[in-house]
Amino acid sequence: MANYYQEGTLASQIPGEDLTKLTQPSSGPAVSIFINTQRIGIRPRRDQIKLKNLLSQAEKELSAQGYRSPEIAKLLEPAQDLLQNTMFWQHQGEGLALYFGPDLFLSYRLPFAIKDMVVASRHFHLKPLLPLLCGHWRFYLLALSQKQARLFQGSPYHLEEITSVDLPQGIGEVAGEEPKKSLNFYNLGRGGKRIFYGHGGSEEELKNRLKNYFQKVDRALNDFLAEKQAPLILASVDYFLPIYKKVSNSSYLLDEVVSGNPEKIKPAKLHSQAWAIASPYFEKERERDRAEYKKLHGTGQATNDVSEVVLAADQGRVKTLFVALGQERWGRFDAEKLQVVIEDSPSSGSVDLLDLAAIRVFQHGQRVHAVNPDEMPDQSPLAAIFHY
Repeated sequence: MANYYQEGTLASQIPGEDLTKLTQPSSGPAVSIFINTQRIGIRPRRDQIKLKNLLSQAEKELSAQGYRSPEIAKLLEPAQDLLQNTMFWQHQGEGLALYFGPDLFLSYRLPFAIKDMVVASRHFHLKPLLPLLCGHWRFYLLALSQKQARLFQGSPYHLEEITSVDLPQGIGEVAGEEPKKSLNFYNLGRGGKRIFYGHGGSEEELKNRLKNYFQKVDRALNDFLAEKQAPLILASVDYFLPIYKKVSNSSYLLDEVVSGNPEKIKPAKLHSQAWAIASPYFEKERERDRAEYKKLHGTGQATNDVSEVVLAADQGRVKTLFVALGQERWGRFDAEKLQVVIEDSPSSGSVDLLDLAAIRVFQHGQRVHAVNPDEMPDQSPLAAIFHY
C-alpha cells in the first residue's frame, strides 16, 4: 500500500493503471493535447481559449484522417465540459496534458512547463510526461524519530510513503516497552549539553538503545532496498545520523541529513529539503552518462541516429537514452519489417519517433534522461548508449 503526498492539485506521478492504458495502441483515434498554462488565478480565460483553438486543430486533423464529425465530437466531448468549468481553470500548474481515446479521457495538471501541442494518432504522445516517468530519479527518505520510523519514496515532484515495509516503531517497541518509557533528550545551552529523561538516564545507555533500534530498522530496510540502487536520505535530529551510519549496511546512505524531528516537519518542506540533497546525486549520474556517451560515440556502442535508436529501443538494446524535450521527429515504424521512415512533417498515421523511442526504453526498465535541448550530449534530439 502507498499513501501519496501531492503539492496541491498537481500530478506528481502517473498512476500505473493510467500508464498501462496510455502505452497501449489505441483501438481508435488517440488525441493528446498539451497546454502551457498559468498558475492559480492568472488569466484563466487565456488558457480556455488556447484549449478551444487546440480542439479545433484536433478536429481538423482527425477529419483529414477520415474520421466522421459525430465520431470526433463524441471523442472530444469531455473537453467541452472542461471549457465550461471555471474553477478548473483557476487552479492550474505550469502545464496541462489531456488524453482522449475511445472510452478514455485522462487529464493531468503538471508541475512543469510544456509547449502547446496537438497529436492525433493511433498512439498517445507521452514524451511531455517523461519528467514524471523517469524512475531513475528516485530516492528514499527514512524519517526517523525515537517514537516512529517511516519510509518514503521520492522524486523531484513528490513523496510517497511506503507502508508495506514492516519497520519497528520506536525504541519502546524494540525494547518491549510502552512508548512513554522511551528515553528523551533535549539540548541545553550553547554547548548542546544533553539532559535525559525517562527510563535509564545516561547518554551511553541512550546510544546503545538507539543502536539496537536502528539495527532493526536497517535490517528491515535492507530487505526492501536490496536491489533498488537508489540513494537513501535520513530525516532525523543530527544526533542520530552518526549512530545510524555506524550500524547501517546501506552503501547508498547519503552523508547529508534532513535535520530536525521529521514528525514536526510539514510534508512539503520534508520533500523540498530531501530533494535539495538528492538532486546533486542525480546530476552527477547524468554527467557520468553524458561522459560515457561521448566516449562511446563512434564505436558502435552509442549513436544519435534516430532510426538506429528507434530500432534498438524497440528491441531492448538501449541501456541509456537522452531525449530532448519540446522537439519532435515525425515518421513511421514497422516493427515486423524493422523499418523506420522519417518524415519532414506529421501526416496521417505518423508518430513522434523520439516519443516512441523514449517510451520503449522506459518500458524495458532502462534509464531515460528527458532534458532540455541544450542539455543533450550533442546537437541531436536523441542519443543512446547500447547494452551491446
